Amino acid sequence: MAEQNFSPPNAEQLREHLRLNPPTGPSPLAAWTPMLLMSVAMLIVILAPDGAIQLLVLPLMISVFVYLGIRVRMVRGLSAKVNAVQELAMMRYWPQSLRIGWQLLPEAKVSPEMHGRIVVAIAHSLDQVGAYDAAIIAYSYLIERMSPDHPGSLQLRLQRTLTQLANDQLADADDALRRMRSQSEFGEGGGPTTARAAFRLANLFQQVRTHHWDDAVETSDGMLDDLRPLGIDAGYGHALLALSFHQMKTDDEAATEKLRRQAKLWWSRATMLLPVSTLGDRLIELKPMIEDPSMADAVSPSQPPQEV
Repeated sequence: MAEQNFSPPNAEQLREHLRLNPPTGPSPLAAWTPMLLMSVAMLIVILAPDGAIQLLVLPLMISVFVYLGIRVRMVRGLSAKVNAVQELAMMRYWPQSLRIGWQLLPEAKVSPEMHGRIVVAIAHSLDQVGAYDAAIIAYSYLIERMSPDHPGSLQLRLQRTLTQLANDQLADADDALRRMRSQSEFGEGGGPTTARAAFRLANLFQQVRTHHWDDAVETSDGMLDDLRPLGIDAGYGHALLALSFHQMKTDDEAATEKLRRQAKLWWSRATMLLPVSTLGDRLIELKPMIEDPSMADAVSPSQPPQEV
């Protein structure tokens, strides 16, 4: 599909694309061809008394090495393409990563490992461009084919939960978070640091989506350090906390001023990591923050305020 005509697939299109291009691994013929050629060569050496016939061993051996060389180049070429798709996603070129990953999936099915990496990139890119239904399908596809003990399983479940929250699937997200809490996957020392950060972000996102501003504010202690492993994506958490402080209501003028200062502080931290436009595109809940003129002076100098 041409780049200018490519648009994010919907859930049914993605489901069909994954069905038609499952990870198959190399064909049995491709896997056994070198062994068969080597076996023929050995039989000729052992069984053929005629030296002229044994000369066939040389072209057979050359064929084996040529075949293996071609296979290595093919694998390296495919690996380079998969790496390019992942790098585009890491550099936040999500439409390009999605387009190339979509086109590469049929070729990548010969390697289950590379096929999985492509689907991860597709899922992440779909999530970032707002194709939430399709992203959830991709995350679920990976989770269902991965052992619960796999290091990546927890991270994928958290990403799916965040996408469900963004897609207003609050019941599904709440159920997923409750199961993860009950399994003590985020207890003291439990789970990878990035997963704990994503779990904290998911809980914060849930509180904001359900308008539990006071709960979000009460759990803000330590949030700066807790979200740090997310890198620049921690800015989403900072923005959600800014919104929570911004939306808190009180009749005490001094308390209100304190809340406003906290909102500006967290908004400044958020815009230091991510542009206002990126925050607004990803989190529609932030509209009150973006449209509030009093928050404009809290925007990081490196990120000019968005015009509204």
